[in-house]
Amino acid sequence: MTRFDVEYAFDELPLLIGNGVYAKFTGTACLEQDIGETFVITGIDLEGYSNDKYEQGTIAKINPRHDSAKARLLFELVSILLYESADCQEFFAEQLALSMWEAA
Repeated sequence: MTRFDVEYAFDELPLLIGNGVYAKFTGTACLEQDIGETFVITGIDLEGYSNDKYEQGTIAKINPRHDSAKARLLFELVSILLYESADCQEFFAEQLALSMWEAA
C-alpha cells in the first residue's frame, strides 16, 4: 500500500501566547498519512524575507532532521500549530477521502 501525502498551504498561521499574537507563519507543509486518517508532518517550507533585504520571497525548508537546531525547533513549533489547526485537520481528511474515492 502506498502512503498518501498532500501539501497543505497555510497563510498567517498565528502563534498565540496568552492574549496576544506573537508571530504569524506562511508556507506549505507536507502531510503524510500515518495510521488510519491521521497524518504526520514530514517537512515545512516557510516563506520569509532575505537576511540582507526586506524583500519577500525567501523559502526556508525545515524538517525534523535539519542540520540546524534552530530550524528543528522552528519545525516543531510550526508543526504543533498545524496539528492544532482545525483547518489543517479538515483539509487532510477531505483530501484523503477524495484520494480513496478516486482509487475505488
